[in-house]
Amino acid sequence: MSLIAVVCGEPQREEKSVLKRLFPEGACLGADQIKTLRQDTCLFAWQASHYAHSVPPLWTYQTPDKSLTVLFNGRIFNAAEIAQTLLVRDARNLAELLAQGYLKWGRDVLPRLRGQFAFVLRDELRKHVFAARDPFGLVPLYFSRIKDGLALTTTAKQLYRLDESNSGPNDALVAEYLTSDIYRNRLFNRPETLFNGVERVLPGHCLLWSDKGVEQTCYWNPQDIMRQPKLKKPDPEQYLALLKDVIADQCGDFSGVAGAISGGLDSTAILMLMHQLDSKRIIPTVSMSIGGREINESENIHAVLEKVRAEPHWVDPDDVNMFDMFGEASWQQECPFYSPSPPI
Repeated sequence: MSLIAVVCGEPQREEKSVLKRLFPEGACLGADQIKTLRQDTCLFAWQASHYAHSVPPLWTYQTPDKSLTVLFNGRIFNAAEIAQTLLVRDARNLAELLAQGYLKWGRDVLPRLRGQFAFVLRDELRKHVFAARDPFGLVPLYFSRIKDGLALTTTAKQLYRLDESNSGPNDALVAEYLTSDIYRNRLFNRPETLFNGVERVLPGHCLLWSDKGVEQTCYWNPQDIMRQPKLKKPDPEQYLALLKDVIADQCGDFSGVAGAISGGLDSTAILMLMHQLDSKRIIPTVSMSIGGREINESENIHAVLEKVRAEPHWVDPDDVNMFDMFGEASWQQECPFYSPSPPI
């Protein structure tokens, strides 16, 4: 995954020290060198992954007068449609496309976007930072209030390292996570996280930071979709074609791509369609086999693997080391076993 970081305020901070905390050595495997842009007191930094087809692409843009700077991590599926509306000829740089949309529609650009993304935009003329995540929260984005400023990053642990004086677990939320029904209590539908001083931009929400402070508002609601006219006769072939297009887009040339196979319908369908894309390619797969007659799906997994060219890898946790893995999972992914955001 590509890592981004935007630190606004505190111009007295040394850039090298900040970057060392935000991008520790080895934080992003297969990554390029750290690159930066400056805009007044804001530092934009990013470390893009080499695996461009297996992670959301990273795009940057800054207007010639440096009044607007954008870091965009993700994809816009209707980019061509938006570019046509804006009379923009080249829609390849999604950060530039977003900037043009923002200049025309302001924050109303968000409902027009269809995709998976997280972005940070600094508007120097209006003296504010504007950030948002896609409706389903497929690309993570976290923020922390720092002295006289704000910091936003791809991962919670980047912010955890940025201000060690405030680092530590959020004991109250950790206790609630371990003792309550996270689905019923909507534990992770809140801005607060398992780390002190680190908050998340919620899925379908945008964040505005100005001299008035931080304001997070919802711009997308699934009930709006429910009110739209439904298809009278859903076309299975149309859905299948769309699924094939999405898998082809995500896999690209298959660099750094593997399949997670559980034995269920979803992962089986995806692996079979990956095989159809390139039947000669060997696809690495990862599966977990948990003992127990009722939940062990290893037979289904083996049956699926026989149908494709695969290089299978197995994880076989027992009752003890399964819990030992929780600590690592909660560090690698701020919302373990719940968040739709991919592990870091």
